[in-house]
Amino acid sequence: MQQRLDAEHQAQEKEKLAQHEDELNAREKALAEKQDAVAKSSQRESRPLPTERATRTDEHRPTASYDTFYTQLDRYGDWRETSDYGYVWQPRQAQSRTWRPYTDGHWVYTDVGWTWVSEEPFGWATYHYGRWTRLRNIGWVWVPGDEWAPAWVS
Repeated sequence: MQQRLDAEHQAQEKEKLAQHEDELNAREKALAEKQDAVAKSSQRESRPLPTERATRTDEHRPTASYDTFYTQLDRYGDWRETSDYGYVWQPRQAQSRTWRPYTDGHWVYTDVGWTWVSEEPFGWATYHYGRWTRLRNIGWVWVPGDEWAPAWVS
C-alpha cells in the first residue's frame, strides 16, 4: 500500500515539475521572440527596455520535490553524500576540470529579471532550484533546493 502511495505521490510531483518546465519553456520562447524583434530594430538601444516587473510573493513561487530531482537527474550524473551539504549531484561533464556552471546557455530578461536559459539537459533544475558549489577533490556539485528562481547567482 505504501509503495502505491509513494508511486502516486511521485507521479504527482513529476506532473507538477513538468508543468513548471512547460511554463518556463513558454516564457523563454516568448522572450526570445521579443528579443529578436528588439534586435532587428536598428534605432533602439542594445539594452533591454525597462519593463514593469511582476511582483511575486514567496507563496506563489514554484517549489519542487527532491524526489523529482533524484529521479530526473540520475541519468545525467551521480549523486554523492557529503558531510557539509548532504546529498549533492554532479553532472558527468563536471568531472572534467574545465567544466563550469553557467557557461552553456544564455541570459534573457524576463518579467522576473535576468533568467539563465541552459542548453544542458539538466539545466531546468540545476540553474533554477538549489545552488552550485565547488568541493575540494570532487569539483562542481549542485546542492538541491526547493524554491524556484530565475538564476541563483550572487
